[in-house]
Amino acid sequence: MNYEITKNLLNAISPYCDLTKTSVLTENTDYKGRLYQSDFVTIDEKNNVHFEVFDNEIIISYFTDHKHFEDYTFGLEEGEPNFVTRAIEFLVLLFNVSIYQIEVCKGNKLVYEKYYFVHPNKEEECVSGTIRHKLIFGFNPFARKSINVTIWKYDFKENCFTKY
Repeated sequence: MNYEITKNLLNAISPYCDLTKTSVLTENTDYKGRLYQSDFVTIDEKNNVHFEVFDNEIIISYFTDHKHFEDYTFGLEEGEPNFVTRAIEFLVLLFNVSIYQIEVCKGNKLVYEKYYFVHPNKEEECVSGTIRHKLIFGFNPFARKSINVTIWKYDFKENCFTKY
C-alpha cells in the first residue's frame, strides 16, 4: 500500500465487513491511460463499492454514486474533523445502516437517483447529490413518471451488499 491512511480505513471497517476478498491496487491508470499511484481498494466488486486513497483525498464509491473527502478545496471549520476522519465515519455508516436508493424514471428511462442512509432511529440522511442521467434518444417527456426504491444492506455472511 502507498498510504498509511488506507490501513486506517481498512482497520475502521474490519469489524463490520469481511476483508478477506478485498483487493488493493497501488498503480492505476487515469482515463487517458497514464499511470499514477494511489491505493484503490475494492470491497464489493459486484456493487461497485470501493475507495481510492491519494495523499490529500479519499474517494468512496458505492453502487452508482461516489463521495469525495478532502480538505484542500475549503478550509476546515474550527472543530471540524479532517478528511480521513470524515471518510472513516462515512465508511462505517455505509456498512452499518440501511441505504435507500431512489430512482425516478420517465417511462423506462432513468432520469435521476438519490441515496439516503437510514439511521437506527429512522432518521434519513441524504448522502448523495441528485445524480441526473443524460436522456438521449427515445425519451418521451409525456411518459409516466415512476419511482423505484431499493433498500441495500451489507450482508456479512454473503460478503456483499444485498437488496432488501
